[in-house]
Amino acid sequence: MSWRDDDQQPYLPPGRDAREVGCSALLEGFAIHRSNGQRVHATSVSRDDGPFLCPGCLSDVIHRRPWKMRDHFAHHARLSPLDTSRESWLHYECKRRIYEDLRSSCPGSEWFCDTKKIRGNRETRRKARKPDIEGAIKGRRVVIEVQKSALGIRSLIARTRDYSELGIAVLWVVPLTREIGEEIFRPRLIERYLHAMYFGRVYYWLPGMGGEVLPVHFAAATRSVTFRSNENGYWEEAGSFEKPYKIIRRPRPYRGTLPIHRAFRMRDREEFMPWGETRPVPRARLWMDTVRRWWPDDDAPFLRHHYPSTFGELEEED
Repeated sequence: MSWRDDDQQPYLPPGRDAREVGCSALLEGFAIHRSNGQRVHATSVSRDDGPFLCPGCLSDVIHRRPWKMRDHFAHHARLSPLDTSRESWLHYECKRRIYEDLRSSCPGSEWFCDTKKIRGNRETRRKARKPDIEGAIKGRRVVIEVQKSALGIRSLIARTRDYSELGIAVLWVVPLTREIGEEIFRPRLIERYLHAMYFGRVYYWLPGMGGEVLPVHFAAATRSVTFRSNENGYWEEAGSFEKPYKIIRRPRPYRGTLPIHRAFRMRDREEFMPWGETRPVPRARLWMDTVRRWWPDDDAPFLRHHYPSTFGELEEED
């Protein structure tokens, strides 16, 4: 995966962009011109002719003319400030701080950081695993994995399944280089899966949090869509309405950070298919927070109304 300096977005081919974003509406090369609502093909316009919108999820798209590839449109939106390098200072610091905090906060429990290997099983094809942090909280065996790659969905699914088979509760933590803020953004594939897995929240970590994490909910975000009609060859506008994005979300952070050893408990959930995804979330034994939802529960009917063919049943929280 390479990056372009002009838009600071990962430069992905159309198929991979569709899988990462969760929207395949751009694969045929068409987008909507924002100013007049007309449908245009990537081969007939340039970047200067924009701005353009995705006809499927209403997010902004960018026109690209890569070398040795056909012209195409790609999704373009603010991403969360993750460090996508394979092994970084931030990843190491997150592991070290959480490990040191748990070791001092849970006396009598032995904790391991990158040193204990969990054996595999040839009969069940379960691989051997070396978790980032492993130990026990109130008699419950817990593993903490620090996500270090924005595209590690296969690893996340496999590790979550393996830990569940062993009866180990897993907490996935996503370190950030800076605060996520509250402006709308496009969650990455890994963030969408974690959000679905943990009943509508992702656990972020920033330097200085020690053994605490910040839960963040991804709320629906809307954009104004103008009513347009084409009569006698002229486009006319007739008001506008608010329509939710299909992919873009607005971060809703919890009011404060939560200590991993005190504000969390074990919770099991069955395998299910998240809305708009192609891979199921596996059966999981989770280490998740005990706070009640802090966001208004009004996104479901809003999204279901605008996307009835793709919006599945929501998981209700106890």
